[in-house]
Amino acid sequence: MARSSNAVRRRQPTKNGANRPNPQTARAKAVSTTLDPAAQKQVNRLFYAHLRRVATLLLGLMVTAIILVDITHSSRSATVPMMFFSALVAIILYFPISVNKLFGAIKAIGREHAQKRRYADAVYALENFHRIGNMSLDPDGEAHYYLTESYLGLDKKVQAEEIMQWLLRHRKKSEWTPKAEALIARASRPPASVE
Repeated sequence: MARSSNAVRRRQPTKNGANRPNPQTARAKAVSTTLDPAAQKQVNRLFYAHLRRVATLLLGLMVTAIILVDITHSSRSATVPMMFFSALVAIILYFPISVNKLFGAIKAIGREHAQKRRYADAVYALENFHRIGNMSLDPDGEAHYYLTESYLGLDKKVQAEEIMQWLLRHRKKSEWTPKAEALIARASRPPASVE
């Protein structure tokens, strides 16, 4: 019985909205525009872990090649081509999978920070998708959408428009492109006057 009376009390509006927070004040407090060192370390840790995995794989392949040469009693001159071939195979097979996994994790971190309105942290993570050579790692445009949102949250409209233009050029059919356009349009509107 006490349970239902509590539920009724929660549904009752407060008098004159006295206890309701001002949405603009709450929004201003929730936005973070400074880079958190912990977020920076989180992204860097992912990159370093990726490099360690690749280096370990290459080292393991080279040791395997040396052992195979010793087992088969091949000449030492066969070691270098075998090491080169094994490293090439490892890079061709493993590297794209590893890079997609790495950038998937970075996109998740950037998305999480953007949704928490920690825009500087989101920009730090998501800018990796807009560097030369990495743009193809965002096939749907989601990372670029969140990068646009983060730039707008940091009041960097020029960079946000550049990212949106990139989306329009390279991800025309993406579901994220119209969303980015809507963000830019909303940011371009003059603020409503308070009278």
